[in-house]
Amino acid sequence: MRSGIVAHESITIGDDVWFGQDIYVTDANHGYQDPATPPGLQLGEHEPVVIGEGVWIGHGSTILAGSRIGRHAVIAAGSVVRGEVPDRAIVGGVPARVIREHRPGVGWVRPDGKGEVIPERPTVRPEDLARLADLDEEELRNLG
Repeated sequence: MRSGIVAHESITIGDDVWFGQDIYVTDANHGYQDPATPPGLQLGEHEPVVIGEGVWIGHGSTILAGSRIGRHAVIAAGSVVRGEVPDRAIVGGVPARVIREHRPGVGWVRPDGKGEVIPERPTVRPEDLARLADLDEEELRNLG
């Protein structure tokens, strides 16, 4: 895996974040104020990056300075993220834009309201399975 993180000041990564291969995350920018000096030699400003818990970052994505990625968001492969990504959004592209977002009780929808709604699927918890199988607490503990 050839991923890199360049943290001059602050990059925060939440719990349970999944990184694909070839990911680049940075809180640094190049300066470009002086046209007589190459941008790579100018100091840029640093902006914190926050990656929320449960995020999935697809292969070959770049997360730029100042990005704030909400909880349980998905970054599609090859995306370039700069700015805000809402909780439970799927973003993709260069620059990344919201492709789908989760609306509780409805499912996954496109932000323009067009297209098919992908319905929610309930999460099955161990206690749900126990109820279905009519297991008591001790039997449930033995499953884990």
